[in-house]
Amino acid sequence: TTESASKISTPRSRWNVPGPYASARSARGPKRAPGRCVVESSHGAPTTATTSATLALYGTGAYTMSLSNSSNFASSTWQPYVTRLPWTLTSGTGEKTVYVRYRDPQGDQIGSAQASIELVQPSQGEVLGASTSTVPTSCGIYLNSYIKLGANNDPVEVKKLQAFLNQNLGTDLPLTGYYGPLTFQAVEQFQKKYNIGVLAPWVPYGLPSDTTPTGYVYKTTKWKINMLVCPSLDLSLPQLP
Repeated sequence: TTESASKISTPRSRWNVPGPYASARSARGPKRAPGRCVVESSHGAPTTATTSATLALYGTGAYTMSLSNSSNFASSTWQPYVTRLPWTLTSGTGEKTVYVRYRDPQGDQIGSAQASIELVQPSQGEVLGASTSTVPTSCGIYLNSYIKLGANNDPVEVKKLQAFLNQNLGTDLPLTGYYGPLTFQAVEQFQKKYNIGVLAPWVPYGLPSDTTPTGYVYKTTKWKINMLVCPSLDLSLPQLP
């Protein structure tokens, strides 16, 4: 699936798994059970400032598995299947992808998957690759600006939004930094999911109902995202309208 200013293609099938992780895609072949892989950050956010992560793994009928930070599975060996595994991402900022293959007890490959998470610059007090048990960390404001279809949006902010929606909704949005129809639809889905705090406050100001999404990442939508990413902020509902 791609989403750009020049071309919008039809989305692939998606699956939903709750929890703090980045987007993951199941690779399916003939007569293979679907496989899943989720990269979980140490803070439960859709981005991470450390190379240390946890993989949540799902392989129906799997007996062994092979994992790698490379699509060619270089230096990867088969190991017993587990559902959770500590993992070290490659260094350097940017999108990091983990690949996994599953085999059944007969040694036949029955599924594969890949998952990605954005490795960002550490904030003050964080060190890349350091354990949160030894280095004090804190979270802060995740989204800094409003995002609207057709507006001159900040690509960095849009990319963070896309990563968040993937972890919150289980969507598979490409991290393009472009706010197009696919991301707009995902924002509407998010607004309906949290309609009481996001949409209901706007009904006295003209919104038809508390189930009418706008697709506009404005005051309450931005507030809700920041609160979900960092509950310790304890932000008050923004003043309306």
